[in-house]
Amino acid sequence: MTYRILSLDGGGIRGVLSAQLLVQVEKIVQREKGQKLHEYFDLITGTSSGSIVATGIAVGKTARQVVDLFRNDGKRIFPYSGAMGYLSPQRFSLIWEHGISAPKFSHSGFTAVLQEAFEEKTLMEQGEKPKLLVTSYDTMARQPIVFKSWRKDEWYSEIPLWKACLCSSSAPTLFPAYYLDYGGRKCSAIDGGVGATNPTTCAIAEALRFGVPVADLRVLSVGAGRASQGFSYTETRSWGLLQWAGHMLDLLLNAPLDVNEYIARQIIASIPDSQSHYLRLQPLLSTSEFLRLLDFDPIYKNLIQEKLKDHPLKITDSIDDASEINQSLLTVLADCYVKYGTLAVRDEDKDILSASVKERIDQFVQSS
Repeated sequence: MTYRILSLDGGGIRGVLSAQLLVQVEKIVQREKGQKLHEYFDLITGTSSGSIVATGIAVGKTARQVVDLFRNDGKRIFPYSGAMGYLSPQRFSLIWEHGISAPKFSHSGFTAVLQEAFEEKTLMEQGEKPKLLVTSYDTMARQPIVFKSWRKDEWYSEIPLWKACLCSSSAPTLFPAYYLDYGGRKCSAIDGGVGATNPTTCAIAEALRFGVPVADLRVLSVGAGRASQGFSYTETRSWGLLQWAGHMLDLLLNAPLDVNEYIARQIIASIPDSQSHYLRLQPLLSTSEFLRLLDFDPIYKNLIQEKLKDHPLKITDSIDDASEINQSLLTVLADCYVKYGTLAVRDEDKDILSASVKERIDQFVQSS
C-alpha cells in the first residue's frame, strides 16, 4: 500500500516559498485525488520554518492559509533584517538581558504568532491523522529531539504544537535557545536544522520502522530555495574567526540539507522507476533565473514591475527579510518555478532528460 511522505526544509522567512509551492501541489492533488493535503499524506515532517508549514498542513490548514500566515505575520517574527538590524532599538531589551552578543531576535513575537496559529493543541492530540514529525536539537543532552505526534508514551507528548515549532525554529544567533521542562526532562532546544535542515531521511526512517516497504514510499521533499552563490577558495582560504562567524549559520543549515537529500535519493534509487517515488522541489534563488522564468508570464512580470516601482528586482537567500516586496518575489518565484521550471530526469536508458516541474508533480501524484 502506498505510503506518502511530505517533507519541508527549514529556511526562515523563505518558508513562504515552500508554502506557495504547496499551493500549486494542492491544486493538483485536489484535481487528481479529490483530497486536501492533510488527507493525502500519511506522514508530514518539517524543520525550522518547515516545521511551521508542516504543522499547518497537518492540522488541516490549506497551503494558502499557511502562505497567509507568513505574509501577514512574518514581520512579527522577523521585525528587522540585515546587519543593521542588530542596531534596532527593538533589540535593546535583548542586549540588556543577554549582553552585546545577544541573539538578533526575541521569542516574543514568534511565540504570539505560533500560539494564534495552533492554539494549545498538543502533539498527542494531533495523533496519526496525519502523523507529524518535527526536529530540534537539545544542547544540554547533545542529542536530537524528534517530536512525533503518534508517540503518546514519550515525555513530550503533551507539548503544544506551537512549542514544538518554536524549539525547531530557534536558529542559533537569530533566536535564543528555547527551554523545555516536561515529563521529567529539561532541554535547551535549538533549530533542528543543525542536524536536519532537510528532514526527509528522518521521515523515511520512521516509515521503514513502521514496516513500510521501500517500494511503497512516495516522498515529496519541498525546499525553501537553493542559494545560488557559493564561497570560493580564494575567499575562504584566509578567513578567520570573524569571517567564518558571519557565514557559519548559512553553512551550518545548508550542509545537512544536501547530505540528507543525497541519502534520501540513494534509498529511493533502489526502487525500479524510482523517479515516480521521490520528487524534490527546490527553486534556485537567482535573480537571473527568476527573470528568465518571468519572461514566460507577462502578467506576473507586469505585476512585479508595478509592485517594485523604484526598488531593484533582486532575489536573495536572506532568511529574515520579511518585507512585503521580498515575500512577494518569493511567492511569484514559487509559482513560476512550478509553471515554467524544469527538472532533470532519467529515461529508461538512463539518459538525463529535462521535464517540466508541473509534469513531474502530475506524475508523482498520479503514481500514488
